[in-house]
Amino acid sequence: MAQQYNVKPAIAQALRVLRDEKGMSRAEVAAKAGTSETNVFRWENGERTPDANNLYALANTYEVDPGSFFPSKRVIEQALNSTKENDGNSNKDKKKS
Repeated sequence: MAQQYNVKPAIAQALRVLRDEKGMSRAEVAAKAGTSETNVFRWENGERTPDANNLYALANTYEVDPGSFFPSKRVIEQALNSTKENDGNSNKDKKKS
C-alpha cells in the first residue's frame, strides 16, 4: 500500500507564515476572508483544515495562488522517503534488541 502524506500541517504552517508576512491579525484575516477568527485560529494550528471555498477566500486575502498552501511534490517525496528511512532504522533497532 502506498504511503500517504498528511498535508494538514503544511497547510497550517502556510497559513501562519502568510499571515505573518502580511502583518495581519487573525481578526483582519477573518473579516477579509468572510469567516470567524476562531476558524482562522483552528486552521493555523492544524485543528481543522479549511475547505476549498475557504482556501480560495484565504488565497484572495493573502493575494497568492491557492496552490501555495500545498507543499510541492518534491517536498512530499522527501518527507515520505524520510519516513521510510526512519521506519527502516526503527525496524533494525527492534531486531538488535
